[in-house]
Amino acid sequence: MDSLAFLAVFLLAATPAGRPQLPSGPAAKTYVLKGIVQSADFDLEALRRIDALPVPYPPGSRTQIGDLPTRRGRYFIFKYVAAYPGVTAEGGAADLHDLLALKIGCGDAILDAWQYTLEWADSPSLDLNRMKNAGLVLRRGFDVGSLGLANASTGADAGETGVID
Repeated sequence: MDSLAFLAVFLLAATPAGRPQLPSGPAAKTYVLKGIVQSADFDLEALRRIDALPVPYPPGSRTQIGDLPTRRGRYFIFKYVAAYPGVTAEGGAADLHDLLALKIGCGDAILDAWQYTLEWADSPSLDLNRMKNAGLVLRRGFDVGSLGLANASTGADAGETGVID
């Protein structure tokens, strides 16, 4: 299946009547598709040394780390952003944004996933999370909690929740 057909099938996979009920309340986060990178893979070396990336990354970003680095590869990287009310490190209320990047292989299988809060101001590795659970398939209404996101440095459960719209 060519990339445009793949994208069309994915985006039209669920009709409004067939969509699952989205969670509601203050803890609910909805991840919205912001872009797809074709013929890509995660730049694992850059992710391992994320604290050493030049600030801001990429140049011109409004946040310290405004994107997760990729390189040429043979996969699709789907990038989602969830906006939600939160509390800054200084204790003030603010709108926060989580970036979720999924590496997708054949059959909509999620091969790898990374998540990061864009407003994080300390060492980026402190809030960089990677998926632990394998064998998942991407679909509308996907439960982000099922990725089993854990801190990439410590392995501690990140406790991330939300759905992909």
